[in-house]
Parts: sequence; structure tokens; C-alpha cells
Amino acid sequence: MGKYCSLVLMGLFLCIQPLVAQEEFKFGEIITSTNDTIEGLILYQTDQELVSGFELKSNASSVVQNFGPENVKSFNFDNGRYFESIKIKLPNGEEKTKFFKRVLEGKIDLYLHRIDGQSKPNFYLVNNSTNKNSYLIYPKSEEYEHEYSTYNFSNKRYLGQLKVLKESKSPSFEEKLKFTEKDILANLEKYNQQYQDSFVNKKYEEPIEISYDLSVGFTNTAGDYALRFALYRNKQQIDKTRKLFIIRGITYNAWADQERNYSTEGTGTANYFRHVLSILPYGIKYQTNSGTFRPYFYGAPGVAIFMDKAYTYSNGEDTGIDTNIYPVPVINFGAGVKIKVKDSFFFTEVTPAIDHGLFLNVGYSF
Repeated sequence: MGKYCSLVLMGLFLCIQPLVAQEEFKFGEIITSTNDTIEGLILYQTDQELVSGFELKSNASSVVQNFGPENVKSFNFDNGRYFESIKIKLPNGEEKTKFFKRVLEGKIDLYLHRIDGQSKPNFYLVNNSTNKNSYLIYPKSEEYEHEYSTYNFSNKRYLGQLKVLKESKSPSFEEKLKFTEKDILANLEKYNQQYQDSFVNKKYEEPIEISYDLSVGFTNTAGDYALRFALYRNKQQIDKTRKLFIIRGITYNAWADQERNYSTEGTGTANYFRHVLSILPYGIKYQTNSGTFRPYFYGAPGVAIFMDKAYTYSNGEDTGIDTNIYPVPVINFGAGVKIKVKDSFFFTEVTPAIDHGLFLNVGYSF
């Protein structure tokens, strides 16, 4: 019965005629290369997507216009997210103009340049006292030869660049600084605090979106009956990615042998009911970031509390019920499709059942 119920529910969701997925536009303004100010709705994308350009509409029903760093000086959203058009010179001598996001203001302004395929961003810095600037590139391992041997070393030119830009007289101030967004941001924030009487210090806090997935699932195979409930909390840094979520959650499974298919010959036990409560403190979910139908998969390790109930028997006769409670390390994983209906999401997914088979789950994301 549970199997057919879940199939019917999934069919209802798939038969809904959802609206075409609407991309998210947010209010903002741009400064053109001719110093004109234009207000409107800007497509809110990730930093990587906005490096080369953005889309603007004057209102919700107007035609989309495309702008790039060549014809725009800067643009910003009303939440303080600000991008500036900056020309950089690469190590090979090539010059490129891209949009950089400003995350820190003070004596030194710090800009991020996030690039697809690179785990850590590059940085652009401007000293507002000397007007010096520097482009810090993600350090890569380099090779050199010495006495017929080849050695690898980590390129740390960024430490010297920072020292020059900050006019630092103490090399120890930089020598342990790692090339990470967290460390460089903290380092420059501390540096700017020394000059807060002369320069206004500001920091952009990247927004975090929280959503929840609530689902129910059934399976019914070979006389077994199982039910599943799950609640997941999804955390996403929307400036960095629309595809990757950090998740945590709780799931509850219940299994029962409806037909009592076991032998009572001899002496022993036969499990007939099981409760499983899983606590999942950390996991990863990956999904496509656009479209009406959005496939996804996830995995989350944790610990499950099992409570088993079993018939005990001796010489072919039932002698009572035995109950056992014990913890077990688990990994919960699943795959499915989210379906966008107006501003909400329904989803259907499959997850492994307790002993064998699969749960077919349906749910709502909010």
C-alpha cells in the first residue's frame, strides 16, 4: 500500500504544470563608463558568474540588457554587494578587465576575484594613502633544478607584495600568512584598524541562506513494511555557489515484518520491528542551480540509534519479546529532483531502506 501511495504522490508532483523558473533579480544600480547612473533590477548570480558581466532590467517586465566591465565602472546591489571594473596584468603580460567584488574598505581596500575551477580566490588590493595597487594570484607549486636534481617549492610572492603595499618594516608580520580568504581578510582588517581615525573601515558580510527539506517515504517489499520521515537544514553561501549546500538533519525509519516469515525450529530470536533515529551533524548536497527541474544528490555521515524488537522462541513456541537499543555509525545518502512551483519547491527522491530495497520519498522545501 505504501509503495503505491508514494508512486501516486510522485506522479501528482510530476504532473503539476509549474511556471518557468524565474531567475532572481534584485534592485541595484550601475555607474557606466561615461559616469551615468542607472537604477534597475540586476540578476543576482555568484561571484564567478559576475566576473565577466551581468544582466539588468529597468523593471520586472522590461527587456534584459547585458553589461560588461568594458562599459561599466561599477555596479552594486542594495544589500551592499559592490563590484568594480578593474584592469589586471597577468604574469604572462596579458591584460584583462574584469569585475572584482569589494569586501573590505579602509586604508587598504580588498577585492575578491573568484574564478571557476579554482578553490581559492585571487585578490586585488589598493592602498588609498599611496594609490599603490597589487594583484595577488593564487600561489602554485613551481619547480627548479639544482645540481642535476629537481625540487618543488610553493610560490609565496604574495607575501612580498603585501609587505610592499603595506609599507611594512617587519617581515615577521607576514611570513606565516596563508593564501586563504579568511586569513588575508583578517590580516588586512587588523591592519586597517590601526588607521581607522583617518580612513572609514567597512566590511561586506556575505549573505547566508537557510532552507529546510521535509519529506516522507514508504517501501513495501517481500512482506516488509517501512516508513521514513526526514528533516534537513540546508545552508548556502549564495555569493559563492548556488549548487553546493552544507546540510544537517534528522531522519526516522520504522520497519516491520508484517507476515512473520521466520522459522521457529529450535531456540532463537526473529526480529519483527525496528526503529532507527539518525542524527546527521554535517553533510554535503549538490544540485543544479537553475531550471524548473533540478537534480541533486547528497551524503551525510552521522550516528543512528537502533531499537530492535524480536520474538524469542524455544522448541517451536514463542516465549516472549526481546528489545535491544544500540548506536551505529551511518552514512545517509540519496538522489532526487526538486521541482519549482512558483516560489516553492517540491521534490521526490530515493534513499536506501533499512535492510534492503529503496525508500521512495516525496517532500517540500521551504
